Amino acid sequence: MSVVPDNSDELTAPELERWLQSLLPESFSGARVSAVDRISRGVSRETWTFDVSTDADPSRTLILRRDLAGGSIDASPLRQEYEIYRALADSAVPVVDVLSYDDDTTRCPNQRPAYLRSHVDGHWMPEHFDDPDPQWNLRRVEICRSHIRALATVHEVDWRSLGFAEILPVPASPEHAAHHLIDLHEAHLDDARMVAHPVVTRGIARLRETAPSAGDLRLVKGTNGLGEEVFAGTDLVAMSDWELAAIGDPAYDFAQLQGFIDRIEHDGEVIWSLDHALAYYRELTGRTIERAAVKWYRTLYGLIMFTFASRAARALAEGRDHQARLAWVAIEMQHHGQARLAAAFGIRAERPTDESKGR
Repeated sequence: MSVVPDNSDELTAPELERWLQSLLPESFSGARVSAVDRISRGVSRETWTFDVSTDADPSRTLILRRDLAGGSIDASPLRQEYEIYRALADSAVPVVDVLSYDDDTTRCPNQRPAYLRSHVDGHWMPEHFDDPDPQWNLRRVEICRSHIRALATVHEVDWRSLGFAEILPVPASPEHAAHHLIDLHEAHLDDARMVAHPVVTRGIARLRETAPSAGDLRLVKGTNGLGEEVFAGTDLVAMSDWELAAIGDPAYDFAQLQGFIDRIEHDGEVIWSLDHALAYYRELTGRTIERAAVKWYRTLYGLIMFTFASRAARALAEGRDHQARLAWVAIEMQHHGQARLAAAFGIRAERPTDESKGR
């Protein structure tokens, strides 16, 4: 029987109770759900938290993760994200446990595939990290170092033995790692864009001309930093948001490291920066990452951002989704994506003013 997806963004406690009891009857017989809430951060997918209790388990918090009503702005499948968590469950990488994946649209809430995962105590914003008071400078550095340690752990896993060759596409060789990502995201863009963009076309050509070679192939996370992980105190306790994970060059993970390689000065001395992060990573792993490679992958993110924007614009144009946030993605990220790609061949885009950004 064909089921038409329900484009509603709402989840209700009774709906979740029915789903849990059908999906995992042995664990959730008589489940009672409360405190259903959607996490507002992020636009690539929906993340919902809720509390559930049974006769055997008084209460625990769980998380439901699914694509937006009109599809994710990221082209990687939801199932891939779930399989990454499952593959890393027995590794040293800090991740939450996934409980089940469900693509039975006759049963899923709103007839949309989803997966269920556990909740870990912590917060995406480490305490005092955004406090400019100098007394917290050393604490901010320790939080940044905690994140670098977690990235090093990701890069050291034996991705072949964990089955990642069946989860993620694998480049033909380390020399082809950068070209592999260009090919992947250009194909995603070709599926989504509606008009030609010469700046993007020329930027992609420049990326191909200047692509670096990886020393070896590692599991890399893709999207890192503030808002992408869970912290308890200064410790990173769970790595989230694996949509852009790949098999490739560790330099890729330093290109999108939000907030954790910003310059920190204390008593007139620079105590943290990208150079400090790369030096600490080298101390942990013995592996040297060149700044030039990080710069190249930052330019590659221009292509990724532009692809996100194109997928958002297409969802709006085709009427598959109507969220105002997608309009922001379609406009803002398209500008920033083109600006990064234009810079690769010497054109500096004008920085939008606050007025032009509607703020």
